[in-house]
Amino acid sequence: MAGILVFKLAVLDSASMWLSSEADNIVEPSDLRTLAYYWELHKLDKVGRIMRSKGPKWVAAADLSLWCLQTKLERRPQSFADVREHRLFKPGGQLRFVSTIGTTVAAVVSFAAAFDSLDR
Repeated sequence: MAGILVFKLAVLDSASMWLSSEADNIVEPSDLRTLAYYWELHKLDKVGRIMRSKGPKWVAAADLSLWCLQTKLERRPQSFADVREHRLFKPGGQLRFVSTIGTTVAAVVSFAAAFDSLDR
């Protein structure tokens, strides 16, 4: 959930990732299929929207969102203390996926796709 929140806060005029009801249930069956079978590609596409913004804070926001949106629980931040140590909130903090602030969208997407394909 934190990754979606970072996405919503970082993308100008961002809509929800999925059409949802007042009870926060996904409405469209096609969105359920995307979530079930194509989440990794969908996630990278959404995080790429953050990376298209200008400036180092946006790169850090994309990195944090990607970290929080990991499929496997053990790959996500384990506490909000971990999140507070990220470069988005702490200038000397660590980036998880982006090696430098000058990293391109294509490089982050490629690295994240390779990382997600590892069977850990």
